[in-house]
Amino acid sequence: MTSLTHRLGNVPLLCLLGLVAAVSAACSNSPSAATTSTSSTTSAQSPSSTSGVTPSTASQNLPAVGIYTDGPASSPHYKLDLTTSSGSTLAGSITFVFQDGSTSSPTNFTGSASNGQATLTMTSGTQFTATYAQSTIVLGSCTTYLQYAKTAGQCSFARTA
Repeated sequence: MTSLTHRLGNVPLLCLLGLVAAVSAACSNSPSAATTSTSSTTSAQSPSSTSGVTPSTASQNLPAVGIYTDGPASSPHYKLDLTTSSGSTLAGSITFVFQDGSTSSPTNFTGSASNGQATLTMTSGTQFTATYAQSTIVLGSCTTYLQYAKTAGQCSFARTA
C-alpha cells in the first residue's frame, strides 16, 4: 500500500513534466508556430514589408474595418465607412449625416498605408493624408476637402461599436 501511495503521489508531477515536455517539443518543432512568430516580428518591425506575412498579420497594424464617426449620432456628423484594411491598402467612403438622418452622396477613397500614416485619394482625384491607430483615423486638413467640416476636430474619427 505504501508503494502504491508513493507511486500515485508522483503521478501528477510526472504528468505535468510530460505535458511541459510535449508542449515545448510541439512549439519548437511546429512550422506554423515558427511562421507565426516570424510573421509577427516581421510585421511589427516593418508593416510595409509583407513578404511572407499573411494578410491578417499584416493588417493588425491597420485600423479595423468598420464605421468611424467624427461626432455623436444625435448631431450632424461625418461617417467614414472603412471597407478594406488589408496588407497596406485602405479603402472606403465618407458621407455626411444630416440632423434628420439623411446622408450626402458617399465619396469613395482608396490608398496605401504604413506605419500609422496613409495617403488616400478620393474618386474626384483629391489626395489627402491620414494618421491612424487600431480604432481611430485622423484625416489631414479635412476642412479643405470635406464640405461641412469647419473645425479640425471634425477630422478625428473614432470607431463605433
